Amino acid sequence: MEKLSTYDYCHKRLFNYIMLKGYSQTNTYEIYKSHLNTILKKFPEPEEIDLLQIQDFAAQFKNDNTRKNVCVILRWLFNSVYNRNIQWYELPYPKFKKKVQPIYSEENIFKVLTSIQNEKQKAILALIIDCGLRISEPCGILIADCNSKERSIVLRSAKGDNDRVIYPSPKVWDLIKVYWNEWKKQKTEKYLFDGQKPGMTYCETSIRQTIKKHCNKTGVKYLGVHAIRRFMITWSIEREVPISVVASKAGHASTKTVERSYIIHSPTYLRNTASPLR
Repeated sequence: MEKLSTYDYCHKRLFNYIMLKGYSQTNTYEIYKSHLNTILKKFPEPEEIDLLQIQDFAAQFKNDNTRKNVCVILRWLFNSVYNRNIQWYELPYPKFKKKVQPIYSEENIFKVLTSIQNEKQKAILALIIDCGLRISEPCGILIADCNSKERSIVLRSAKGDNDRVIYPSPKVWDLIKVYWNEWKKQKTEKYLFDGQKPGMTYCETSIRQTIKKHCNKTGVKYLGVHAIRRFMITWSIEREVPISVVASKAGHASTKTVERSYIIHSPTYLRNTASPLR
C-alpha cells in the first residue's frame, strides 16, 4: 500500500473515527475536518510540536465554540494519532457562558403567522412554532412518516443524526390539511413539503426569507428562525410544562440544555419564585 502523506493520513484517520462514531453524514464531520485543516496548515509535522505550542495555538481562537471544537480535534490528533497523553486540564474547554438571546413575543409571532396567506408557508411556520423545530427539520419530512390518525410525524436524521417523533396540535394538522388539499396536484409522493422542484426537499433559505418578509410586513423585528424555537420552549416553561417534557419535545437528550440555555428567557418562571420579602 502506498504510504500516505501526513495530511492524507490524518484526514483518513479522522474520517474513519467519525464513521465509527456515526457522524459521517452530519455537520460535525465538516466542522472537525475544517479544524483539522487549520491545525495541519499551522503544524505540517504534528509529532514535532510541544504542549506549549499546542496551547498557544488553541488560545488564539476567541470564539468559545470554535476554541472548544479546536481543542477536541487537538486532543484527538495528538492522543489518538500520535500517542501523546494530553490531559483535559492541559487543554480545557472554555467555561460555558449564559447569554440572553433574542426571542419573539407571543403577540408578534402570531402577527407574522396570521399575515401569511400561502398555505404551504403557513403550515411550515405553524409546525415550527407548535413543535419548536429547528429550521432544517421541516424541510425533509417524508409523507410516509406522517400519521394523521395518530397525529404524529417522525423527524429523520435531525441534529446529531437522531430521529424523533413530534405530535403537532389539531390546529396545525388542520393547516397541513388545507395546504395538502390546495397543493396535492403539484406534489410528489415523497416529501410533505416539496421544494421549488417536485421531489426536492424544501429549502431552509425559503423559510428564512418568508419569515423575514412577513416580519417586515407586520412591523415585527426579525430575530431569526431559531428565536421561534426559543419562544416555544420558553412559552412551555412559563406554563409549567415539566422541563423533562419540554426537553424531549425539543429534541434534547438531557434537561440540562433547557435549564442552562432557555430558563434564562422565561421571566414568569423566575418571577414566580418565592421571596423572603412578602
